[in-house]
Amino acid sequence: MYKHFKKEMKGFSVNINNGLRLLLFKKISLNEFHISFDQSVLLVSFYTLVSIFGGLYLSLPNPNFTWNGIINIATQTFFVITIIYIISRLTRNEDIILAVFIVVFSAWPWFYLICVIFGKNANFNYYEIYANRKYIYIVYSIWMIAGIVNSVSNILRLKVREKVITWLILIFLLFIPLNYLELDGFWYQSHNDEDDYSKFRHINTEDTYYNQFNLIKDLEKNILPENKNYQGFYFVGFAGDATQNVFMKEIKYIRDLFDKRFNTKGRSIALINNVNTMSSLPLASKNNLNHVIQHIGKVMNPEEDILFLYLTSHGSKEKGLSVEFTPLQLNMIDPKSLKAILNNSGIKYRVLVISACYSGIFTEPLKNEYTLIMTASAPDRQSFGCSNEGDFTYLGKALFQEQLSHGFSLLDSFERAIESINMREKIEGLEPSQPQLFVGEEIRKKLELFSQKLVPYEHDDSLMDF
Repeated sequence: MYKHFKKEMKGFSVNINNGLRLLLFKKISLNEFHISFDQSVLLVSFYTLVSIFGGLYLSLPNPNFTWNGIINIATQTFFVITIIYIISRLTRNEDIILAVFIVVFSAWPWFYLICVIFGKNANFNYYEIYANRKYIYIVYSIWMIAGIVNSVSNILRLKVREKVITWLILIFLLFIPLNYLELDGFWYQSHNDEDDYSKFRHINTEDTYYNQFNLIKDLEKNILPENKNYQGFYFVGFAGDATQNVFMKEIKYIRDLFDKRFNTKGRSIALINNVNTMSSLPLASKNNLNHVIQHIGKVMNPEEDILFLYLTSHGSKEKGLSVEFTPLQLNMIDPKSLKAILNNSGIKYRVLVISACYSGIFTEPLKNEYTLIMTASAPDRQSFGCSNEGDFTYLGKALFQEQLSHGFSLLDSFERAIESINMREKIEGLEPSQPQLFVGEEIRKKLELFSQKLVPYEHDDSLMDF
């Protein structure tokens, strides 16, 4: 028994070493592997241990164990066995199914470890495809498939046609299914009671909804009507997603900027979804936005004053701007709804800035000669900067902190902001978001004629302390 165990452990060591060599596309013959049923058990067990400790590393600093990882390992093993069986049938070489399984699982743990260390993520993660590091993930996947195909090809001596079929089988019957299954690992990062998500559990839904009427009415009472001595902006800021503080921070900063530099005090409104402001400010909901804009349309001078509307949140290609404040059920804002809100208000001159992924979908439906529209991205592109740690999205920082806080030409500020975003994304190696800018001829004339003595802007840093 001891001799057998010693023999298998030595064989295991040889197999794992060979698996590492396979990653470098070294040619290794089947004779160099130790083939036995015990080896298949040892290799799967080793991969399980690697997954446990790799998942622990990824879930730091607040790891929480779950047995769901067993399902992940079992599913991957099942898919690998199935694929090997299909390939062996196609090549009419069913006698070496066990051998091919051992070869593949000799390299499998190394693929996982490299993804954990360099990719900061577990392999077969669906969301990673759409993250900022998606090209790294795609290269990693191609490398993994190529390594497996190369190993199987050397053992089964596959012809070119059979290699191509093997590639297609691995892609469509292994990698794509495992990505979309989104299987859990052995660990996940837990959240303590101080996390924002835990605060959502204490929200009284009924009180929050009914409180909106009073908050909106109080806000509308304080909005100054048109004034012959004032021709300028009415500012509305909309922070749509409560899951990340960056949207709230942006609106607070920008409202303060407009009040101090563009003289909108008494003419500025903030609608924010966040646990820190829900008792003092109205929610950023489609209904509240409609009420506010209709009221501004009644009190402003439509021939002289300009609505500056800034919407910041996550976005969707199909549904538009995300409006999220769990457990409240709020409606997303799509281009058609926003167009109806603006048209019904009678507001003529509009500056619309939308910071969200896929926000370019708003440009075409909303553009006219009296409107300037700037979006953080093209209709089919993501934008960047959404995090709890940041104070601005990329668009918010470039336009408001870098340009409008000190610039004197509004139109130049928009164009320079786009240049700044493009340069930042290039430096950081991100897929270009392609911010969009449309300027109608009438709003262009209005903004070129618009002039006032701007005072130096001094930001109150306490506004960002959340």
